[in-house]
Amino acid sequence: MIKKLPCLILAVMCLLPPLCIANRAYAHADGVIVQADGAIAHTDGAIAQADGQTDKASAYADGASAHADRAAVQADGASTRADGQTVEYGDFLEARKSAGPVSMRDSFGKYRFRLNDGRLIIIGTDNTEIWRSNDGWYVDSFRIGDVNSDNVPDVAFTVWKSYSYGPEHPARMENNDASVRCHLFVYSFKDNRVKPLWCSSNLPRPIYSFELCADGIQTPALSGVRIVTREGAYTDDYSKTAAADYIYEWNSWGFSPPAPRPWDEEAAVSNHTPAVETRQNSDGEADPLHTPEAATYYAALAAVGDIMCHEAQYRDAFNRGGGTSYDFSGMFRYIAPHISAADYAFGNLETTIIQDGGNPTGYPAFGSPASFAEAVKAAGFDLVTTANNHALDYGKSGLLRTIQVLDKIGLEHTGTYATEEDSQKILIVSVNEITFAILSYTYGTNGIPTPRDMPWCVNKLDKIKGDVVRAKDLNPDFIIVLPHMGAEYETFTREQYKKEVFGLFEAGADIVLSSHPHVLQPVEFLSVTTDDGAERKCFAAYSMGNFISSQRAAPRDYGMIITMNFSKTGDSATLDSVVLTPTWVKYRSRDGSYDITVLPVNELDKPEFSDVIENLSRNDVRRIENVKREFVKMYPEYR
Repeated sequence: MIKKLPCLILAVMCLLPPLCIANRAYAHADGVIVQADGAIAHTDGAIAQADGQTDKASAYADGASAHADRAAVQADGASTRADGQTVEYGDFLEARKSAGPVSMRDSFGKYRFRLNDGRLIIIGTDNTEIWRSNDGWYVDSFRIGDVNSDNVPDVAFTVWKSYSYGPEHPARMENNDASVRCHLFVYSFKDNRVKPLWCSSNLPRPIYSFELCADGIQTPALSGVRIVTREGAYTDDYSKTAAADYIYEWNSWGFSPPAPRPWDEEAAVSNHTPAVETRQNSDGEADPLHTPEAATYYAALAAVGDIMCHEAQYRDAFNRGGGTSYDFSGMFRYIAPHISAADYAFGNLETTIIQDGGNPTGYPAFGSPASFAEAVKAAGFDLVTTANNHALDYGKSGLLRTIQVLDKIGLEHTGTYATEEDSQKILIVSVNEITFAILSYTYGTNGIPTPRDMPWCVNKLDKIKGDVVRAKDLNPDFIIVLPHMGAEYETFTREQYKKEVFGLFEAGADIVLSSHPHVLQPVEFLSVTTDDGAERKCFAAYSMGNFISSQRAAPRDYGMIITMNFSKTGDSATLDSVVLTPTWVKYRSRDGSYDITVLPVNELDKPEFSDVIENLSRNDVRRIENVKREFVKMYPEYR
């Protein structure tokens, strides 16, 4: 049976400031070996506190990008800028390119942390950016804990940058040249605000990796913290050298070598697998005070509808690429912050990828340059579904080429396959310790038959329920099904599709997000009664509309981002809320030139979008206002 829940936990996300474009692949500190006996020697000046830094910036930074440290300008003015973008820093960035991108993510309660290619961003409890690292900083790694035991969480991170301090550096510190060196910073975060707590600049040895440990045992929320570092030596080309391990302990004034302890256990170094600490009391019994409580994990997943590429987009991208290449990145510049804010984001890639140098094509046979997929990934997407009616537009070779490119750029995908073995796998994604099975299927391929030697290469709807059952046997926390089905251009959902979605819920799916109609259709929470009489909450979006395309007939010109917020404590995981963010595709600038760009509809009155508004025609302004009204009408809960 189906019961509509009395309260829909839904809200429109209206105030999200821009974030950087993030590639959010997971990464962990490499090769940290923690010495348990604490006997590692500490060389002179290994970590020294920056005078005045602890109390100087006591006020929390209000708003994104507020920062206490801005690189100072040298007196002679040689190769420097106030934001730390020195010639030396540029050389450092070039050297870092050869090492490949560094990405990392973590969470603390409802705070989320994103590190991508040197930029660290903190997302607050209201799903907005509250802090980002400076332009002239390259953040290598970060760890979260209560460093100074004040019950306020902190984030420690290593930074490569020019100069030792900012404009207010201590007068006695003379070593403030433009050389790029490693630094260790600690910031506190509370009430969606961030402030500097402590820093150690111009370290004598670069820190390659580090862990925060409480009495040698790493925990999710730390106090009595030690920092265990792997340190090497500076080189002219910034390459890594042989490294040694060091231990420092937090005192009231900062990190220093640890005092001797009566006992010290080996530290756990896994970033997301806390070790269980057990101590004995005077009677030799286990001390229950040190039994950790079950941690609560949070994850936000963002989903969009059809990611398409028509002829007009190729012309626009070719212009953006200077007439020599196709540059699609600008099309996502305003919406990327919303995608990047999620822990994991996905959408339906409704095109194939052609060979390098080939001529791109739009409807009816879509074939896009690899740079389109690269722009999708750069916008913050972690996964694309490829089971749709255009999967075989370029035949077997196009399907295989698409998979090859997606694998090469590190963009996960599901729905089409290069091998039969892969076609039998259920994709399981772990996001902040919460697991999701993600399944993709299509109603058909526009009459194009699957290759005779690869009948399994495209997931069709006829195998969907069987795969849901197989996914259920793998015991993920949630099963998300992404079917490509529905009636095109209809803003209501036919009963047959509602029944099909409910059948998926009965089979074990928790969330069904459909694509293909190219327009928005209703969403709803449903309650499914299981065989044992319990009720399970499910969520359905019958069509997510177009995320990007050149379809201009209303309402095909807009879509939405569906952000689903999950939590998990122990073995219990729940979908806590769903946020819908309307998007609209701008097509031309006021002068008539192409400017195909996805815009966040509810933010265009913010100051940072003033240039966008100035470049809109009167018809576009009216259309945006109509989109707002249509969106509220479609989803009255958001009024």
